[in-house]
Amino acid sequence: MKKFTTMIVAIGLAFLLAAPALALDAGSLKFGGEYRVRGFSHSNVNLDENDATDAYYDMRLRVKATYNVTDNITLTTRFDALDRTWGTDKGDDNNIENIDFKDAFLTIKTPLGGFIIGRYPTTNFGTGLYDSSNDKDRIIYVLPIANWTFAGVLQKEGEYDKGTEVADADNEKYSVVTQYKGKNFTAGALLAVYNYKTVPSPLQLDEFVLNYGAYKAAVDAANLASATLGGTIDAALAGGIPQAAIDNDLATPGATLAAYGIPDLNALANDADAKTGQATYAGSLISSGSPETYEVFAWVPEAFFKGKFGGFGIEAEIDYATGTGENATDGKEDLDATLLEYLAEVSYETGPFAIRGGYVSMSGDENPYDTDVKCAAYFERSANLDKTFILTGNDGDGRVGAGLETTLGGYGTVAAGEVASFLNPAVRAGINMLYAGVTYSPLENLSFDFVYANAKADEVAETILIPDGSGGGNVMNRNDIGLGSIDDDMGNEYDFTVTWKCLGNLEYKFVAAYLDAGDFWKQGDDSVDLENLYTFYNSLTLTF
Repeated sequence: MKKFTTMIVAIGLAFLLAAPALALDAGSLKFGGEYRVRGFSHSNVNLDENDATDAYYDMRLRVKATYNVTDNITLTTRFDALDRTWGTDKGDDNNIENIDFKDAFLTIKTPLGGFIIGRYPTTNFGTGLYDSSNDKDRIIYVLPIANWTFAGVLQKEGEYDKGTEVADADNEKYSVVTQYKGKNFTAGALLAVYNYKTVPSPLQLDEFVLNYGAYKAAVDAANLASATLGGTIDAALAGGIPQAAIDNDLATPGATLAAYGIPDLNALANDADAKTGQATYAGSLISSGSPETYEVFAWVPEAFFKGKFGGFGIEAEIDYATGTGENATDGKEDLDATLLEYLAEVSYETGPFAIRGGYVSMSGDENPYDTDVKCAAYFERSANLDKTFILTGNDGDGRVGAGLETTLGGYGTVAAGEVASFLNPAVRAGINMLYAGVTYSPLENLSFDFVYANAKADEVAETILIPDGSGGGNVMNRNDIGLGSIDDDMGNEYDFTVTWKCLGNLEYKFVAAYLDAGDFWKQGDDSVDLENLYTFYNSLTLTF
């Protein structure tokens, strides 16, 4: 493997050295990208005063190469290298491969529009609501006419029938887009069609996850029991106890080495065997298959407006989804989905000051286990919604909450991205958030920004899933089994950001954010003593 990696690096260097020749002989070759180093310091990430501070640095080199094959055909590639946490090496969980090719796509210009074909990075439509930065396999057709742009997109979300006896099991998304760019505003509309043939329901996802959690717990218990047995035997041998005495204890129920201060090895061995059996049984529940799936067909219309008129600015977006999920395998009821998200913001700028205020709403689901799906994240997540840093934000790269997506009392951020699971209770609850901010820019390359936000869950869960020990679960009303209701108060957030664009292409950003956590994060358990979360974030980014 090392030799292969060395060869790849050598080929890459040769390619770079040959770039001037390629530019002369076959067209133009252009490189760009960024180098980024970030620092994180999160305190009370699980909203518990006993949490250790989560502090670390990470880095990433991103390189984009654009090769003009002809005047009408361009090949673009992008890769990330050394995307890792400082102090870790290749092979660690967060750095499986040293170089990760993210995109490769063709851009083809024709007299009747252009095509983009390949793995292409997604971009925001409108305000960032219902958007996530990721890379998708797509065919895009774009037709610009004066101030108008029209586009059609075919996107492959999941391939599930290649090499199988199953036909037509893929998840695909089709979109048509129109956008108008005026002198002071931009407006657009999008209609997406989700034709997903392999989609688990929230209930099936939770049943699978509950059993997987039981499996992990059983495996951990089995490993601990085996380690305890092995450690006790090793200690006995090291203490001079004869091997024959140890073998006799292992083989004879009730035989002990009490005279040597050693517990009953036979009992320890039986305990280890029992726990291994439990882990095997739990594993059989997992290996029996992933959650059964639904065939989902949905329509998702979206519209946005962004304009600036003198010092006044406005931006707004609304996204609606409606669809059904058919289960043809076992006669279960079909799913009905009706989801809604919207955002409205007004702003005013005068001199070095700018103020803004807005409201964002993402629908939640009070019962994620019935056949009425209302959680906005069921089809898409709003990972690019950067109005706040902790509750909904990201660090400009689609990473929600800059490393906080799996924290917040173990429930993650509301606008969960690719890392955070749809099973996250905060995602399912949705959000209604009022926010306001002020920016002061004393210099062209320096700005200070303060944001305040108050957030409440759109809907809180009234039901809970209790595992039944056989691979499934029982849906129970929280109040019927003595559990308290979940509060909708997610809390108040305060963010302070400094952005300094120094030395041309070098940008430094500092963020201090504080969440005065609301009782939502107790998830109905009043005995929980919440501790507020605060975090510090630094980034240094060089673009080239």
